[in-house]
Amino acid sequence: FKNYVNMNHAGFDGLVAWPNGILHRKLARTCFELKGDPFEAFVYGQKAYPFRIAQKFKIPLIFYGENGEAEYGGIQKYVDKSHETPEDWEEEYYKGAGFDKVIQEGLKMGIFDANEIVNNAFDFYRAPPLEEIKKLGLEMHWWSYYKTWIPQENYYYCVENTGFKPNPERTEGTYSKYASLDDKMDGFHYYLRYIKFGLGRCMEDAAHEIRDGHITREEGLALM
Repeated sequence: FKNYVNMNHAGFDGLVAWPNGILHRKLARTCFELKGDPFEAFVYGQKAYPFRIAQKFKIPLIFYGENGEAEYGGIQKYVDKSHETPEDWEEEYYKGAGFDKVIQEGLKMGIFDANEIVNNAFDFYRAPPLEEIKKLGLEMHWWSYYKTWIPQENYYYCVENTGFKPNPERTEGTYSKYASLDDKMDGFHYYLRYIKFGLGRCMEDAAHEIRDGHITREEGLALM
């Protein structure tokens, strides 16, 4: 949060939304019990909220940072493309179990009460209707398509230009102090990924820095 405020003071406007804490916790629990991923509640909002704001203010272009699938391993469909469309979200990000499906499952599981899922309670997490996005001509592009994504160099840039402060100690499960500090769920998210896929947070960071030429393979193995 301090880094967010520092960025505002460095000359950037900011717009923050605080979702209903009770509903967010219930959504995270549903995602955890249903799909083993409590972090998905964050992902829904991360994907949908910028589109909601762009729609409200008639902004036709959204920029994200990196294409995580291309930079950290995943779907290769967009490796050589600058952007994706909301039509692909259901399959590529939510694996056939989109947001409304998760809410209905949470209701069946007794996590949500029927009174909680009415009156647009989850608009922060649900993208605008596709026809409205098309009408505005709205597109979301990845900055990493236009400039090589090197986390360490991004960190140095932010320190120099936005007053960014890293963790005082190394981040959970790895040796770096500056990446993926969004919330306290991050460490748990990476630990669950390690359990499911055998890919630890330190291994991911080391592999990226080996590819970037910042450390050798031997140094990466020593860090792990």
